[in-house]
Amino acid sequence: MEAHEFDQKLPALILEYAAFTEGLKSSVTAARIGATSLKNASGKPAPKWPYDQVYMCINGVFYMNYRLKYPQLEPYMEHATEEYYEAEQLCAVLAWEKLRSIYHVEKTQWDESQLDVPATAFAHMPQWAMCINITNQDMIWDDKKPYGIIFHRSFGIMTPENSDAADSAVDGEPAGAPNNLSSVIILEDGTFVQGPFVDLTFKGTVNEFLEQFTKGIIIECSDAESCSDKDKATVIESLQSYDKMARRALCIYLHLLNNMGSLVDASGKSVKAPGNPQPTKTKKGMRLFGADHTFCAWVK
Repeated sequence: MEAHEFDQKLPALILEYAAFTEGLKSSVTAARIGATSLKNASGKPAPKWPYDQVYMCINGVFYMNYRLKYPQLEPYMEHATEEYYEAEQLCAVLAWEKLRSIYHVEKTQWDESQLDVPATAFAHMPQWAMCINITNQDMIWDDKKPYGIIFHRSFGIMTPENSDAADSAVDGEPAGAPNNLSSVIILEDGTFVQGPFVDLTFKGTVNEFLEQFTKGIIIECSDAESCSDKDKATVIESLQSYDKMARRALCIYLHLLNNMGSLVDASGKSVKAPGNPQPTKTKKGMRLFGADHTFCAWVK
């Protein structure tokens, strides 16, 4: 698939992926409008989650989606794990639908030393969700060619279940768990899978976080008596591949962040990325309108 073809097809892929979520979309939008109204009324930032960086906290998306799918079951019980991962992907997809921004990074050679920056460097996103067209990058994910990657903040508000994360605040934001830069990868067959992430509360560099993350799983796998040597070798090989591609993806994202002031359109004209949409007062009440077209920009 050519780069421009992915740009054209992504809105339809997103729409197809989220086809079952109309009820969820309206619930999330209403919750976001409510948070905005509270902020405007009080003159203070919306409580509990970093309002400007996160469209909706993952707890809220998880809970609302779970209730819609399993109205007779208690949340955090049956299906909870699989639904949590779906909620994380939905956080990215629902936020991207409001902005519909796609960025092209022409650079293809990367120096991993770029990631010798604090993990908190990824905490401040210009938009709730940003998709990078990576059709030109030499990457393989899950044995498939990835065409795009959506970066977003995955943030969980404090609850009794994660109260041990009370010291996990980043740069004056509310504390939360998880508190990550997360990503969703769109593969060549149109499927959406979890991409690399960075724990923004990690006390060290991005490179150090990735090294600790992969080494920790490798050690855990090596010590598992129930795993055969063949299974252990497969896990280690997969993790090494993950580590390589995660570093590549995060280098691309960091390059984009560092060059947001130098964006151009397809003709080479300077452009500025749109900001996050804000609720608008209408005759039918407050509405939160998303972008009506896809914004495409290039970084050389």
